[in-house]
Amino acid sequence: MKLLALLLVCLAVSGCLVEVVTACRGHDQPCEGANGSQGNCCGGMHCQKNDPSWAQGRCYYNPGRK
Repeated sequence: MKLLALLLVCLAVSGCLVEVVTACRGHDQPCEGANGSQGNCCGGMHCQKNDPSWAQGRCYYNPGRK
């Protein structure tokens, strides 16, 4: 019974870690959000879409913005 409880705790913790790792997207990764906004890109990057009507864009650094 203790082994089952330990297994469930390990699964819950690993599920939380996966969620943290996928929380933001890195450079040149697909993103979702408004064009020019941070969306789900990591800090300092913006979701760039060639066509604002697209559902997804790419995460890029934008040195022109502060």
